[in-house]
Amino acid sequence: MSYTHLTIIQRNMIEILRKEKYSTRKIATLLGVHHSTIARELNRLVGLYSATLAQEHATKRNLKKGRPCKLQDKFSHIIQERLKQTWSPEQIVGREFPKQLSVKTIYNCFHKGLLPIDKSILRRKGKLLKSKETRGKFTIGRSI
Repeated sequence: MSYTHLTIIQRNMIEILRKEKYSTRKIATLLGVHHSTIARELNRLVGLYSATLAQEHATKRNLKKGRPCKLQDKFSHIIQERLKQTWSPEQIVGREFPKQLSVKTIYNCFHKGLLPIDKSILRRKGKLLKSKETRGKFTIGRSI
């Protein structure tokens, strides 16, 4: 069975209906969700329910989910130094951490913002390489 997260609009409705003294079951039927979803949502915040505060908590929880990055502080420091010396992530993994890290790990941590560096430090400045040679290649049709 699939599920969906509560949106900010639904949280605003919960806040309004809760102030009008609606029960959790009545709110759930109006929003089309299970009553335990509403009860859990109301119990997460202590005191009066605030939709904006609940949304902030939800986004913080969503950022924490998932597998943690393998980069440790000692790796992170070395990687930042090598990137500033214009090494590529492939060179860093090959020379410094041949069996400990992968190139994909460095790029994933870079895209998540765990490596505090700018794209301009990377060798190709975040730009993709384009193929320069187009002769001898069919661009239209099916391959046989």
